[in-house]
Amino acid sequence: MTLHPTISRIELTLVVGDGCAWTVPSTFRYEPSEPFAVHLQMTAGDYVVGWTFSRDLVADGLERPAGLGDVRVHPCLDEDGSAVVRLALSSPDGEAVLEVPAQELAQFLKESYCSVPVGSETEHLDVDAALADLLAGC
Repeated sequence: MTLHPTISRIELTLVVGDGCAWTVPSTFRYEPSEPFAVHLQMTAGDYVVGWTFSRDLVADGLERPAGLGDVRVHPCLDEDGSAVVRLALSSPDGEAVLEVPAQELAQFLKESYCSVPVGSETEHLDVDAALADLLAGC
């Protein structure tokens, strides 16, 4: 059986100081062949920025503060009182805080669980292919 990726286009809000914010067109993608990962691709003008992080981190961040270091996630309310998830991203190039509508993020996760239920991720790993990819770079 071939499993298909889960893809959700979600508009994020880039939170900038002094109450300023910008909308950032984004795509969340879940690939059953990478069962522990979630990919986020954001577009800003001519720039496309991608991040990959744990599906469990996203799920935890819907409920409580989660993550250390480069990716931190926590639930909160936006200025209008709507439930959002704050995604704090940090790299050597800079830092960004983004807000994701909690309901849309939860729906994305729910769809990913239909493809690969929690606890069954290792059944979808292709360790031989991952090793071949790793060794190809040597």
